[in-house]
Amino acid sequence: MTTLSCIEILEQHVNMDTQKLRDLYGSNEVVSQLCDDMATRERNQSETKLSRMIARLEKAGSSAQKSEVIAAFRILENCGCGQYVVGRRGHASRFVWAFSSLETCQAAQGKRDSVEPLPETDDDIETDAKLDAVTHCLRLRDDFNLELELPEDLTQCEAERLCSFVSALPLDE
Repeated sequence: MTTLSCIEILEQHVNMDTQKLRDLYGSNEVVSQLCDDMATRERNQSETKLSRMIARLEKAGSSAQKSEVIAAFRILENCGCGQYVVGRRGHASRFVWAFSSLETCQAAQGKRDSVEPLPETDDDIETDAKLDAVTHCLRLRDDFNLELELPEDLTQCEAERLCSFVSALPLDE
């Protein structure tokens, strides 16, 4: 199977079957969980990595298995939402969206009637690098909460560098 560009996918799926998507959203638990998660995002995605979606669903309390998430991506593909691409040669398995991921999932929920193609620029598209971050919250003192966004795979060396940086911040002795 060849990997298609976003434009080729868009040309193939000019008519997304929104009604079929809504029906499947109502009848398939994993499709509804996936769409519910995607619809809450602030920005569109051009691609959604399989591993990242599994982690997000697990974090939200879902017991969906990898095979079920793949099946949900295949359902979205059959509805004309994009293409599921199996990872090969070091590339991750992913779903490539043909239309706005936010609007597609909102349409599945019945909250939207029309869906727009992905924007021409990457300004409105969230990248996986941003998604692979974890936000940590710390109540530093009674009147100050700190939020720190760090990579999921933070190394010990990076943590030590961060500690050194924070240690150098205070101006008073």
